[in-house]
Amino acid sequence: MTQKGKLGVLALMTTMVLFSSLVVVRNIPLRLTILGLGVVGCVVVWFFVPTAKEDIENIDNQD
Repeated sequence: MTQKGKLGVLALMTTMVLFSSLVVVRNIPLRLTILGLGVVGCVVVWFFVPTAKEDIENIDNQD
């Protein structure tokens, strides 16, 4: 996954976690659980998902 892809995934995931925990769920322990799992998910995506480099030469040669 490219760095740009990771940032997109993190932005979408953060938006959905915040929406679901702050707007949809009213139970405080469940809300904290959702927020905590969202943080864990962001850490996993950022540190453990391999980052790929875009192959610019390959893209240019396809034309």
